[in-house]
Amino acid sequence: MKIALVGSPGVGLSALAAQLQSSLSPSDNYRLVDIGFSDAEPTPDAVQALASMDLVLLCTPDPDASAEHLAAYQALRTRLTQQAWAFTLLYGSADARCNSALQAIRFHARDTASLAQPPSLWRWPCEKCSDPECEHRLFSALLKPAE
Repeated sequence: MKIALVGSPGVGLSALAAQLQSSLSPSDNYRLVDIGFSDAEPTPDAVQALASMDLVLLCTPDPDASAEHLAAYQALRTRLTQQAWAFTLLYGSADARCNSALQAIRFHARDTASLAQPPSLWRWPCEKCSDPECEHRLFSALLKPAE
């Protein structure tokens, strides 16, 4: 599975990549690609690299980030949305970002292993989701007897 770590300058992508690499099992076939952006507009090579990824993890800037970094992040997020590429947001401390990334990777690996084609709808159960189908799946899963 090819996983892109994406973010504006100063979010610590290299450190996150190292932390994830040490947390993932060597037997798993994961390839982490650190795609940092220094400009508000990604290069064509970066866009092509993103298009070939199985999973895109977007690091949000720290709360004290500069206006320039915030603008680069917003432009990158807008570009991902315009291209209709699915991505997962990673925010918080370095450890929180790593934990969120591991959770997303494991979810994606489990989900795509059971499907013939990539999922088209977000299906991650969360407590603050207002999607009725998501709520139905969440509560249906809670009512099932434990295995």
